[in-house]
Amino acid sequence: MTSKAQEWDDRKAEQLRDAAYASIRGKCFVLTGRMWDFRQNIEGRIQAVGGRTDSRVSFGVDYLVQADGEQGRRTTKVLTAERCGTTVITETQLKRALQGTATIQ
Repeated sequence: MTSKAQEWDDRKAEQLRDAAYASIRGKCFVLTGRMWDFRQNIEGRIQAVGGRTDSRVSFGVDYLVQADGEQGRRTTKVLTAERCGTTVITETQLKRALQGTATIQ
């Protein structure tokens, strides 16, 4: 790969990472279920890119992150999220955003 092509790829990767982190920055997340890592580690990563975390769903929460193995389960947190207008996302969606490879939609 030429250096110009590599520079272009690097610039695109940086833009995607910035967009992914921007989709977390300033947002509040609640985690539910068994995640890929310890909850404290995931919360620390969210906070490192400018997001906030909470332990319960309320009207100020932007995203409820449901563990991949629990998709479709109608837990109390999921029902509360629906009542509050909180978006339910998957663990994989959050993980990709934290890796800088996708935005949270």
